Amino acid sequence: ILRVMLLAGQYIPEDVIGDTVALVSQSTEVQPYAVRRFFSALKKEPAKKPLVYVAVWFLGEFGDLLIVADGEDYVATEAEVIDLLQKVLTHPLADDLTRDYCLTALAKLAARFSAQQQQA
Repeated sequence: ILRVMLLAGQYIPEDVIGDTVALVSQSTEVQPYAVRRFFSALKKEPAKKPLVYVAVWFLGEFGDLLIVADGEDYVATEAEVIDLLQKVLTHPLADDLTRDYCLTALAKLAARFSAQQQQA
Protein backbone atom coordinates (compact mmCIF):
# COMPACT_ATOMS: atom_id res chain seq x y z
CA ILE A 1 0.00 0.00 0.00
CA LEU A 2 2.83 2.37 0.87
CA ARG A 3 4.54 1.76 -2.47
CA VAL A 4 1.33 2.49 -4.31
CA MET A 5 0.88 5.72 -2.35
CA LEU A 6 4.43 6.77 -3.17
CA LEU A 7 4.02 6.02 -6.86
CA ALA A 8 0.45 7.19 -7.45
CA GLY A 9 0.58 10.26 -5.22
CA GLN A 10 -2.49 12.43 -5.66
CA TYR A 11 -4.32 9.79 -7.69
CA ILE A 12 -5.12 7.58 -4.71
CA PRO A 13 -8.89 7.40 -4.10
CA GLU A 14 -10.10 8.63 -0.70
CA ASP A 15 -11.50 5.24 0.25
CA VAL A 16 -7.99 3.75 0.11
CA ILE A 17 -6.93 6.17 2.84
CA GLY A 18 -9.73 5.04 5.15
CA ASP A 19 -9.23 1.38 4.30
CA THR A 20 -5.50 1.60 5.04
CA VAL A 21 -6.13 3.26 8.39
CA ALA A 22 -8.78 0.67 9.28
CA LEU A 23 -6.57 -2.24 8.24
CA VAL A 24 -3.63 -1.13 10.37
CA SER A 25 -5.84 -0.11 13.31
CA GLN A 26 -7.26 -3.63 13.53
CA SER A 27 -3.89 -5.38 13.58
CA THR A 28 -1.67 -4.67 16.57
CA GLU A 29 1.12 -6.76 15.01
CA VAL A 30 1.30 -4.46 11.98
CA GLN A 31 1.11 -1.12 13.82
CA PRO A 32 4.81 -0.75 14.79
CA TYR A 33 5.92 -1.72 11.28
CA ALA A 34 3.39 0.56 9.58
CA VAL A 35 4.15 3.62 11.69
CA ARG A 36 7.90 3.21 11.11
CA ARG A 37 7.57 2.80 7.35
CA PHE A 38 5.09 5.64 6.94
CA PHE A 39 7.24 7.86 9.22
CA SER A 40 10.25 7.26 6.96
CA ALA A 41 8.19 7.82 3.81
CA LEU A 42 6.71 11.04 5.16
CA LYS A 43 10.19 12.42 5.81
CA LYS A 44 10.97 11.94 2.11
CA GLU A 45 7.57 12.90 0.63
CA PRO A 46 5.84 15.56 2.79
CA ALA A 47 3.60 16.79 -0.06
CA LYS A 48 1.78 13.71 -1.38
CA LYS A 49 -1.56 14.22 0.34
CA PRO A 50 -2.88 10.64 0.61
CA LEU A 51 0.46 9.53 2.03
CA VAL A 52 0.53 12.54 4.35
CA TYR A 53 -2.98 11.88 5.66
CA VAL A 54 -2.27 8.23 6.45
CA ALA A 55 1.22 8.84 7.86
CA VAL A 56 0.11 11.69 10.10
CA TRP A 57 -2.85 9.68 11.33
CA PHE A 58 -0.50 6.78 12.13
CA LEU A 59 1.84 9.15 13.98
CA GLY A 60 -1.03 10.44 16.08
CA GLU A 61 -2.29 6.98 16.94
CA PHE A 62 0.94 4.99 17.10
CA GLY A 63 3.74 7.60 17.29
CA ASP A 64 4.70 6.42 20.74
CA LEU A 65 5.68 3.08 19.16
CA LEU A 66 8.45 4.90 17.28
CA ILE A 67 10.29 5.83 20.45
CA VAL A 68 10.24 2.34 21.99
CA ALA A 69 13.17 0.09 21.24
CA ASP A 70 11.88 -3.30 20.14
CA GLY A 71 14.66 -4.73 18.04
CA GLU A 72 13.97 -2.61 14.95
CA ASP A 73 16.95 -1.07 13.21
CA TYR A 74 15.65 2.51 13.64
CA VAL A 75 13.96 4.15 16.57
CA ALA A 76 12.95 7.80 16.42
CA THR A 77 13.11 10.28 19.25
CA GLU A 78 10.16 12.31 20.46
CA ALA A 79 11.81 15.41 19.01
CA GLU A 80 12.09 13.81 15.55
CA VAL A 81 8.40 12.91 15.52
CA ILE A 82 7.34 16.38 16.63
CA ASP A 83 9.73 18.06 14.18
CA LEU A 84 8.32 16.04 11.29
CA LEU A 85 4.76 16.94 12.21
CA GLN A 86 5.79 20.60 12.42
CA LYS A 87 7.44 20.34 9.00
CA VAL A 88 4.26 18.89 7.49
CA LEU A 89 2.11 21.44 9.31
CA THR A 90 4.08 24.38 7.90
CA HIS A 91 4.73 22.90 4.44
CA PRO A 92 3.73 25.36 1.68
CA LEU A 93 1.40 22.76 0.11
CA ALA A 94 -0.35 21.87 3.38
CA ASP A 95 -4.09 22.35 3.13
CA ASP A 96 -6.61 22.77 5.95
CA LEU A 97 -7.21 19.03 6.24
CA THR A 98 -3.47 18.37 6.54
CA ARG A 99 -3.22 20.99 9.29
CA ASP A 100 -6.20 19.43 11.08
CA TYR A 101 -4.58 15.99 10.97
CA CYS A 102 -1.26 17.40 12.23
CA LEU A 103 -2.80 19.32 15.11
CA THR A 104 -4.85 16.29 16.12
CA ALA A 105 -1.75 14.07 15.98
CA LEU A 106 0.21 16.54 18.10
CA ALA A 107 -2.60 16.68 20.67
CA LYS A 108 -2.69 12.88 20.89
CA LEU A 109 1.07 12.65 21.25
CA ALA A 110 1.13 15.32 23.94
CA ALA A 111 -0.53 12.84 26.27
CA ARG A 112 1.94 10.08 25.42
CA PHE A 113 5.28 11.85 25.17
CA SER A 114 7.31 12.94 28.19
CA ALA A 115 6.58 16.20 29.96
CA GLN A 116 10.15 17.31 29.30
CA GLN A 117 9.70 17.08 25.52
CA GLN A 118 6.37 18.93 25.66
CA GLN A 119 8.10 21.93 27.23
CA ALA A 120 10.76 22.09 24.49
